[in-house]
Amino acid sequence: LAFANQAKARIVNPKLSGRSAMVGTIATEDGAAVMECKWCTFDGTAPYLALALKSGLQVWSADAHRMFLWAPIATMLAKETQGGPVHDLHTVGLCSFTSGGVDCLCVGSSVGTVVVFHHDRTQGKFTLAQSLRTKAPSEHEPAVAALASSARGSGGVLLARADGAGAIQLWSTTDGNTFIAGCRIVAEDVACTGVCVREQLVVGAYSNGELRVHDADSGAKLARVAAHARWINALAIHPTKLTVAAASEDTHVSVWNIAQEADSVTVKNASFWQVQDAILCGVAFLGKGGETVAASAYDSNVLHTWSLP
Repeated sequence: LAFANQAKARIVNPKLSGRSAMVGTIATEDGAAVMECKWCTFDGTAPYLALALKSGLQVWSADAHRMFLWAPIATMLAKETQGGPVHDLHTVGLCSFTSGGVDCLCVGSSVGTVVVFHHDRTQGKFTLAQSLRTKAPSEHEPAVAALASSARGSGGVLLARADGAGAIQLWSTTDGNTFIAGCRIVAEDVACTGVCVREQLVVGAYSNGELRVHDADSGAKLARVAAHARWINALAIHPTKLTVAAASEDTHVSVWNIAQEADSVTVKNASFWQVQDAILCGVAFLGKGGETVAASAYDSNVLHTWSLP
């Protein structure tokens, strides 16, 4: 397990307790804030730890001993910054997948661009492949808030981008090279703060505390739940079940089971936990079984964990 803590990414072994649980720390050399960190795995490869930073993107080995990629944000977003400096430029949103035998690592940005890197398994290298936008680089797009991906039939992958204007943009790919823009799911007067995808369903988290479930092809809204009293900061999906966990500024973590039957979808609460006096900003299911939920809080190096009922 890894979580962001100011200008550091901390790696934890959840099977241990106390100080011995902290097995590694990555500190950014330039003191840049770690906006997000995520384990990235490709079919049959060892996991990598990707860090979305205020200053760019880094990819590390699982033991934090070797850096495989350092991509400065100015290099990744050269076209978007040609007109001059951009206020509050940073990366945020991470996801990885394999499509058509091509390994892809995607990172979002504060100018709306999703940057795609290809991974060479033979040499262990990551190379900049392309950028995804719905508008020209010179035109404004809302900042990316989160990215997610899910495998679909015949080796295809669905990629989702949530943004600060409340929209979720979908792309599909079957070869990791060509990305076809799909539907755009729009919510009025709220920011979309998190997104998860599982086959045909897209789950969005919003600044008004809602969770919404949409159809991936049509964009139709299938369910809407008032999950929290305040802004939802993070959303995660169970590794094997259609279950999501949300962490909110209202100091609570919630878990929701989603059931789909024919054309109807139901969402039921499974668990609700509180961490007093904490602004929760990260959430994840632990292990292959996903029977433990962990949450991190702003400006804290403490992880909070719970067992699913």
